Formats: sequence, structure tokens, C-alpha cells
Amino acid sequence: MIPRVLPLATLALAAMLLGCSDEPTVDLTAEELMLRVQNALAAGGQIAQVRGQSEGVVSQTRQPLWTVETYYDVPANGVRTSFEKAAGNNLDIQNRRIELQVGRDVYETYPGTNDPVFHFTRDERPACYPGEPDLLVIGLLCGLGPLHSSSGTPKVTGVNFERRRAFAISFEDADGRISMLVVDRDTYLPLVHTLTFQGQGQTGIFRTTYSVRFVDRGSLDPGFFDPRTLGYRSPAEQWLAILDDPSLGGPVYWPGRSLQGAGHYDAELVGVEDRRTPAGKSGPGHFLTLSYQGAGGRFELDYWPAGAWEQFEPLLGDASIWAKCSESSAVKSPVGQATLRRGFEPPAPYLPAPRPAGQTPAPLPDVFSDGCPDREYDRFMAVVQAPDVTITINASLALCCQDGRSLGVFDTEAGLEAVIERLRLRQTGE
Repeated sequence: MIPRVLPLATLALAAMLLGCSDEPTVDLTAEELMLRVQNALAAGGQIAQVRGQSEGVVSQTRQPLWTVETYYDVPANGVRTSFEKAAGNNLDIQNRRIELQVGRDVYETYPGTNDPVFHFTRDERPACYPGEPDLLVIGLLCGLGPLHSSSGTPKVTGVNFERRRAFAISFEDADGRISMLVVDRDTYLPLVHTLTFQGQGQTGIFRTTYSVRFVDRGSLDPGFFDPRTLGYRSPAEQWLAILDDPSLGGPVYWPGRSLQGAGHYDAELVGVEDRRTPAGKSGPGHFLTLSYQGAGGRFELDYWPAGAWEQFEPLLGDASIWAKCSESSAVKSPVGQATLRRGFEPPAPYLPAPRPAGQTPAPLPDVFSDGCPDREYDRFMAVVQAPDVTITINASLALCCQDGRSLGVFDTEAGLEAVIERLRLRQTGE
């Protein structure tokens, strides 16, 4: 969004381009100043509407860049910002962007595109610079994007801006870009933000001029600060939509959203993958995968239409670690017939050797071509034949994915039995 730039020497150049002059440094920290700005935007418990017009100035040539409109609901820890690209702006950026921050959660979407709604937290991605204070209004200082390589801490000075006494909070990042926010000294409301840079022998500045007004809460649509109005669905909501789909492909027998009461075999549902969709159709015929993770390991449940697993498994032949050097036995299951298989960890995960286009496919390799290992069984899986569906637990579905060492305690007989004995038919809405 911001071009790569060359180093700048001092903050004085930014002040000169901004049209303000420095006064002596004031006895006010950056965090204290930003807190006063936040309090100013919370005045009267109303919603602060901050509108900004951004332009680029390079060698005295001005060009409109974008407009930005931000609503601050400081008491409720909510901020919603919309960017609109100006006509004639040839920067390689999206035409529109909406960013919503609720507490420490941030949601970002690009209307008019097929991109999903992105979700991250302030802990995962700084909004402005490393070590920034946890203030919602920090986006005013880095409205053009985060400066990840910032060095040091922001500096606060007193300035005269267009004959108004003001404060400026500014810092210079490792690439020489200077970010400066100017706020009114009496009201602490934002006046202007600049990002000064140098590139291709020219000095440039991105400048956003702000205007502020306050609006009643009732004037905004309900859910204005709700990420669901952006189209966002939490993982739990997305999972529920998949699991409740009447055309899913078969019933779902599961241990619930968590496997509990099983000692150190406890685990939580961490993933639901719809294998029917074009994006998720990467398997050999199963329609759903549930992934669970616990402190001791993980396990996966794959769901197959009746007869599909039985058709797929023979295709692997001796390339399956269960084709030979293994044994099976029946175990109790509350939902159908269950079989537990004991085998051996393969020598190494592998893929068939590549072959030139047009040649006849080579036979799939034999996992244990040198004979069965002389050790105790150390790889386990299960197959559960439930009404109208087959469930495989930690099955090997591809030649590249037969390594079970990351499964932890669920790559044991006891671990699989803990899962099998807690399977039950899922009810709509669970």
C-alpha cells in the first residue's frame, strides 16, 4: 500500500511539508497523549465520526488518494473504518476496504472481491508499530498501514499548525518513513496525519486531513459494530452451517464438540472440513473431516458414504500400511460395528516416484518391501460401520500422509477406544 522508500534524516522535513513549526518537546508521553485523544473521541458517550481526505504530494504535485471514514465507539471498544480509493489513484491497492476492531479482535474485508473476511487479533498483528500502547485510536497514527520495522518510541512535541496550537506525535521507522499525527492542543481531536517518504530522488508525503463530528448511537444501523454485518462467521458458526446441512452426505456420529471424561485423552474440536466443496474436495471419496486436538495429541474422523471406504482402500494395495504386517480385532461401539487395526509406522512418508507425461503409471510401492518390522505394533487406526455411514479414525488416505507420530496418545489402542466408546449421533444445532 505504501511504496518502498529511502531513508530521511530528520523530523524537520515532515514538519516543513506539513506546514507547522516545532516548539520545545513537551512533558507528555505518547501513551498519555493518545489516551487524551481517546477520551476526547468518547466525549458525551456519543459516537465520534472522523472523516479524512488523503492526498499525495510529490515535488509540489498533488493527487487525491482516498477518503477514510472512521466511527469510534470508545466506551464499547469499537472502531469501524472505511477506505474508498479516489478516482485517478493509480496505486496498486483495493478500491474499498473496511476494517472493524472490537476489543482486541480486528476484522478486515474488501467489498467487491471474493476475498473472505480476515480475522486477527492485535496480539497477532500490530496496528501501528511494535510496542504500541493498547489504544483503539492508534490507527490514526498509522492510518496508511503498520510500520513493522519502527525503531524507538514515538516522540511528542508542541507545534503550531495553521495558526493553531497543537501537539504532534511522530516517529521514524527503520526505512526512514516519518509518521506524524497532529491533534488540537485544547480539544485533543485529530487534525492531520502525514507519512513522509523519499524515493527515486524525490520527497513525498501522504497527508490525511481530518474533520470530526459526534453522532447519536441511534443514528447508526443496529449491528454497525458487529463483524457479522461484514459477512464474517466465526469458525464455530461455519462449522455449524456445514454440520447442519441436510445434504451433507450422511449422518454424523461424533464425541461432541469435546471429548471429555476420558482422562488424558480429552480433546476439543478444532476443525470441520467440508470435503464436498471444490476448495475442500481433496480426498478420495469422504464427505467430511472432523479434527480434534488435546494436550496429549490429536485425531481425525473421516466420514464416508456407505461402501465408499471399502471401494477406496483396496486401490492402495501394498502401498497401504494396513495391507499387510497388521492385524484387526473388533471393539465395542455404541453406534455400530467397530474394528481396531494394529500396524507399524512406515519407514518414512513417501510419494510415488515422478514419471514423464504419457507413460503408464508405475505400480504403487510396497511400504514394507523388506519384510515386516520386528517390533511391537506402533501405529493404530479404527473403522466404525454406523448406520448409513462409515467413519475412519486416523486412517491413512494418501501415500504422503501415513506418518502417525504427531497423533500422540491417540495413536494407541486405548486412545482410539476412548474415541469409539463416546461416539453418538449428533443432533441438529449442536
